[in-house]
Amino acid sequence: MIRLQYLVRTPQVSVLRLDHEPDIDHSDPEQEVCSNYAINFVEAGSFELGTQKKSWILSPGYVFVSQPGTVHHYTHYDRMPSDICVSVVYAGSFINDRHGDHLCQLTFQ
Repeated sequence: MIRLQYLVRTPQVSVLRLDHEPDIDHSDPEQEVCSNYAINFVEAGSFELGTQKKSWILSPGYVFVSQPGTVHHYTHYDRMPSDICVSVVYAGSFINDRHGDHLCQLTFQ
């Protein structure tokens, strides 16, 4: 089971810490669909991130970007994963309100 802790929460941007419940076996879903733009920082542990065409083993120091509609899957090789991620999640209104300013162009195009 994944735990979420909001570090910052505003209507347009949230910063979340994601980890796993200790001492509980984890089961990965077959696939997940991203609902927001997000920048995800791997702080601890490791896991595999896969798309339909490619997969990567991510560990501390890796960063990956999510965008709405992207289908992916996570694979953990430990029964009780120890990975921790910090994610900066952008609400749709944040992206739409920017009308192509330099932040969105650099981050998402």
